[in-house]
Amino acid sequence: MTKLFMDETDVANAVHPVNWISVGDDAFQATTCLPKEYWDHADKAGFLGIDRAESGYEGLDVLPGGNAALYLPVPSRNYDTILAENALSQYVHQLTDLLEGTRLNALLAFLGKSFPSGITPSLARLSQQQGAVTVAVVSLPHPDEGRKHVLQSEFALKETQSNVDATCTLSLETMCDDQPQGISMTELESRIYILFNRAMRGIVDLTTFPGFRAPQVDDVVGFFRGAGEILYGHSTIRQGSKGTLEAITHALRNPYDDRRSFEGADEVLVSVCLGSDGLEQTCYRSIGRYCRNLLGNSTEVRVGCFRSVLATEEPWIAVYGRGAREVRLSGFEYPLSQPPHPAKSPARLPAYYRKFYGQSIGGSLS
Repeated sequence: MTKLFMDETDVANAVHPVNWISVGDDAFQATTCLPKEYWDHADKAGFLGIDRAESGYEGLDVLPGGNAALYLPVPSRNYDTILAENALSQYVHQLTDLLEGTRLNALLAFLGKSFPSGITPSLARLSQQQGAVTVAVVSLPHPDEGRKHVLQSEFALKETQSNVDATCTLSLETMCDDQPQGISMTELESRIYILFNRAMRGIVDLTTFPGFRAPQVDDVVGFFRGAGEILYGHSTIRQGSKGTLEAITHALRNPYDDRRSFEGADEVLVSVCLGSDGLEQTCYRSIGRYCRNLLGNSTEVRVGCFRSVLATEEPWIAVYGRGAREVRLSGFEYPLSQPPHPAKSPARLPAYYRKFYGQSIGGSLS
């Protein structure tokens, strides 16, 4: 396994305001797809990678900058979520020391497989116990992976959501359908990993490599504290002001959850990567104005930028929405946490009521 942490400078027992935590082999791959030059500069955030033990090695590998890689003695075959959770419990004290003093922990996990499905809820619970705001960026498996993975992901997601402040749930099926039809499977895998990578970087890098007038760590932490389900959108910025408007329009109009919309959300955080060549200030300033015009005055919009430390990287944006509203085809909207009462429900949505209230609602709605 390629180690996540590549900085050779020894900085012992560092305390970071933000931690990036990757759980499982897929999350490792999504994290290590960043080149070495990124990790050479990423010394203001803490990184913790958790995976199964390989080649007989197991234990906590203390790495430079107060970082760590934890390898758990869980069998590669015939293991289940209980084994994974029990393996993590052996290192609770060491993990507590690593997470102590952190303001925000961002967890990346591909749910479905037994290892990340068993580890992620326990790790989220441990993070909450340390008083840190915890954000989980998790994926749901593709239906082709089988019913076992789907059921394990549903259980793990429910347990994780009860132990974190915010959950950004991304469906692999939706993300695959969003990609061009003619690309190879190798290219598809690379693109999926980059999308999850940027979902994490939009949070971590905004506090690690802040640009001019970027939000403070307190602002980012406050946005995710108690946010619940987070709606996520992403797009790459092409050259010119037209490319900037196209990017923000695509990110706002095409979130990775077609049941919900950024329009009418309580708050929206727009995280802008300036790219290796930088982004024109007129293009950057237009993002906030365009978001406010598109979303309306009822939605609070925060825009922040961060510098890219990579040699070649295009500008891109990641959009996070809290308090998003679910939109039905009829146009009827309601907050996710407040489904309407049947007596006040329009009769034009029978499928919706059967889903939430069962079949015995009444003749007019059946």
